[in-house]
Amino acid sequence: MYANAQIKSDPDKSYKESVRYTELEQLPEALNSIDLALKTDTLNRKYLLQKIRILHLNDQCDEGIVVLNKIIAKEKKVDEETFIFFIQLLDCIGETDKATELSIEYIKKHKSPEIILMLAQRFYNFKQYDEAVFYYKELIKLSPQDVDAILDLSVILHSLDKMDELKSLTLEGLKNNKNNILLMNNLTKYFLLQKDYQSALEIQDKIVELNYNVENLKTRATLYEMDKKPLKAYEDYKKIVVLDKCNVDCYSKILEYEYKNQLFEQILANAKKIIECNPAYEESLLELLYTASFFCNDFKKGELYLDKNLMVNPKTFNSNYFKAILLLKNNQYGEVLNYLENSINSENIDTQELTNVNLLIVSYYLLKEDYDGFAKFWKANSLNSLKNTINFTYIESLESKNTQILIEFNRATGSINTSLIIPVKVFKLLREQYNLEINQK
Repeated sequence: MYANAQIKSDPDKSYKESVRYTELEQLPEALNSIDLALKTDTLNRKYLLQKIRILHLNDQCDEGIVVLNKIIAKEKKVDEETFIFFIQLLDCIGETDKATELSIEYIKKHKSPEIILMLAQRFYNFKQYDEAVFYYKELIKLSPQDVDAILDLSVILHSLDKMDELKSLTLEGLKNNKNNILLMNNLTKYFLLQKDYQSALEIQDKIVELNYNVENLKTRATLYEMDKKPLKAYEDYKKIVVLDKCNVDCYSKILEYEYKNQLFEQILANAKKIIECNPAYEESLLELLYTASFFCNDFKKGELYLDKNLMVNPKTFNSNYFKAILLLKNNQYGEVLNYLENSINSENIDTQELTNVNLLIVSYYLLKEDYDGFAKFWKANSLNSLKNTINFTYIESLESKNTQILIEFNRATGSINTSLIIPVKVFKLLREQYNLEINQK
């Protein structure tokens, strides 16, 4: 008896080996193993179907039909699983029209969701979209809780620009699948395509309430951005980094908002968190770090970050311009012109930036009382007047003996305000000797 039991276990062992070889795409070995199993049990349905799978994968589909007919002859019927194999084998030998006709006939007799789905997908693959839509609708009538079918049909309706049908389909799907997040996401996408951001946000709020996670918060933040609600987007991005503390993409959005809104303390705090996640990020954050430090009046730390950035990016406009400003603020004139020249030679400098640099060069010469240098620069740049700007002011002083510069990092506006206090005698010199007018209005 023990020997007989051992023999009975051999076919199953061969079957399992065949399945394993199939998964490894070693089809000759898979075929040998299943044939070995069939020698012991020639009409075993499971073994025969496994052989059909291998023959189908190996494009030996005529042989597959021969094997399938053995099952049909034995069982004297065609069940759903057998029918699906038959359709696949017909497609394999090029009998696609026959496969389609038989599938249609089958579902007339048997309301099989799986065959209807197969037929819907078949028409979609053949680019017969109206027929695909019809059979997907039939499937959904039969299985209203088949969310995948609803989503598949949504894709087709979208491609056919049948947006009203898409909306109705999704809303009906939600009646039968209350609070299904996949369908709610589908509805959010619909409203997004219609640019109805408010409705999209109402749905997304429910999604976040049902499933509070990074992905859903990020979708809502993006919708807030599209709806021009940057503060709400910012709040969601902050929630995301609580859940995913090293989400660099979201930190980037956070820092962008904070920079635009002069939230300099927050910039320093969040930049520190990013660097804690990965110290390599510091290099890309140096410009933000020194800018925020200066506007927080931490000039020592700001200069440290600034000097680091100049070592890494010696030709950028901002770094050189800030360095020149810092030197002027500290009455350290030695390298000012070098940094201002580097600013002028940096890439993509705009007209306003060039004007600001020129105003600082003028200030430099007046602070140094280098009137010959001033005259050369004045002539080279065809200056005939100096006018007050939003961030640059000229003040005539009766009390001052020497030209002085006051530089303020205005955190409320995120701007650098410069005042040049010029003694009366220098004003007179500029007018009389150089015919240069200074408009203080």
